[in-house]
Amino acid sequence: MAKNTKSKKTAGSKKGRAAVIVIIIVIILLAVLLAGCGMAATSYQSIFPNVYVGSVNVGGMTEAQARQAVEDMLAQQPKPEDMVIEVFGDRYVISGEEISGNSNAQLLVEEAYSTGRSESFFNKILYRFGLAGDTVISAGTVIGEDYLKELLSPVICEKIDASVEEDGQWLIVTKSRDGASADLAAAASEISAKYASGDYSAYILDAVSEPASLLDLQAVYDEYCIAPKNAFYDTETGEVIPHQEGFGFDMNEFKTQMENAAPGEKVYVMLKAVPAEITTDIAAAALFENVLYTCTTPLTDIPNRTNNVTLAANAMNGAVIMPGETFSFNKRVGERTAEKGYKKADVYVSGNTVGELGGGVCQVASTLYVCCLYTDLEIVERAEHQFFVTYVPAGLDATIYWGARDYQFKNNTDYPIMIEAFVEGLELTVTLKGEKSNDNYVEMISETLEVKPFEEVEEVDETKDPDYRELKHTGYTGYTIKTYRNVYDKDGNLLNSSHEATSYYNRRDKTWIVGPQEEEPPVVDPSIPPEVGGDTPVEGGEVPPEGGDVPPQSGENGETVVPEGEISTGGNGETPGSGDVVPGQGEPQT
Repeated sequence: MAKNTKSKKTAGSKKGRAAVIVIIIVIILLAVLLAGCGMAATSYQSIFPNVYVGSVNVGGMTEAQARQAVEDMLAQQPKPEDMVIEVFGDRYVISGEEISGNSNAQLLVEEAYSTGRSESFFNKILYRFGLAGDTVISAGTVIGEDYLKELLSPVICEKIDASVEEDGQWLIVTKSRDGASADLAAAASEISAKYASGDYSAYILDAVSEPASLLDLQAVYDEYCIAPKNAFYDTETGEVIPHQEGFGFDMNEFKTQMENAAPGEKVYVMLKAVPAEITTDIAAAALFENVLYTCTTPLTDIPNRTNNVTLAANAMNGAVIMPGETFSFNKRVGERTAEKGYKKADVYVSGNTVGELGGGVCQVASTLYVCCLYTDLEIVERAEHQFFVTYVPAGLDATIYWGARDYQFKNNTDYPIMIEAFVEGLELTVTLKGEKSNDNYVEMISETLEVKPFEEVEEVDETKDPDYRELKHTGYTGYTIKTYRNVYDKDGNLLNSSHEATSYYNRRDKTWIVGPQEEEPPVVDPSIPPEVGGDTPVEGGEVPPEGGDVPPQSGENGETVVPEGEISTGGNGETPGSGDVVPGQGEPQT
């Protein structure tokens, strides 16, 4: 009985072991199967089965095949319209053209390919073998987050504060840029949904502004720059204050650079010497830009006299008279000597004509006198010639003689005055230049008070033959001329009228040197009674018309005192007359 019991137990044990073995084999087979399925799902390079993009089943297709199929489908659909995104009042446009076609198909295919691949191991197997059911991806317009990030980059960005850093001779200035933040992923999803529903109305993006710190341009300039200082004329000291160069950068250029820079852009500014706009030379030259008055008078064609006038004009040229300063003709021009190149030309000594060094320079002083009158300057010293001259208006001449007569005027303006004087051809031009302090102008009025016609007389030289006759000197009519200075404003209103001078020009008779006449007894007709009384006519003596015009007069020794044309008096009228310098009252004059 015991033996049989043991046999039964042995048979039961064998059956249990067989069952275990079977289970193990099944498990191994299942594990191998699952591992194979997992490997098949993981290594599968096509889109999982039963995945649709719109109406197109792209399951089992490669990405390239699916993209072509989706593009063909999208090509049959109408293109999406533009949509506006508003951010802080600014408008940004989603272009329907840009988001249609290939760009949208790629996004759809990428989503189809990723379907099921991020699932769990068992679910991934289900997707791989088409056991997870159908997956449909909408074929409507899809807006990606990256697209919105690029479109809205001018406004949805990190803020950049303005800053300045110094690097050697350069300033690196960063222009500030305001920043803003927004949930672009959510915005992309919401905009895609609007496209899917056919809603193309504007999308208002919910964004948070992040203002950046601004840059004070003036503060930057003040910190790094020393401004240049322009030269200027100091009316109190009567001097041109020199300019000073600056260092740094030009503020106007810097402002332009910053205005043209984009927000957040770096601007490079070079630090360098900054020149003054008005240098000392420019300021000095600007003082003499304006012509206060110019006068041109004609010269006679006598080489020695023209030489003397040219030397005196050159000596006077470039003279600068400061405010309050008195100009002396003799002091500026100096003594007329042979060493300086002066030659003998006619002058008048006590009414007689003699040759002396520097003859003719009175014309330079006279022409300057005209300019001073019309510039409304103060006359300090002036004397008229002994005889009337015709190269300047009546009563507007000035005689000079070294050691005896001078011409002087005072600069009674607030600015320096420069004299320009030169001879060109047979013309002398004198110009006063300076700064005009007002728009007033001057008119000179000449009034003839008295006329003394010359007579023709004879002087007998007992040493000459009876028929000898030679002209000793020409005759000149004497005049008394009174001049007035009238000052007007720019509108022609008379501001002031003053007596300028009364000039006395002597008469000189035309004189002949004759030999003694032989005495012959008079032949008397007893039938004719002797004549008692009567006038003897004399030669010459015309009265100059009102305003200073003078009748032609004869000359001697090559001199010319007869009017030959008109003189220019700088734009305030023309006065006829020309000629050589004529003498003064008793002293030697040129």
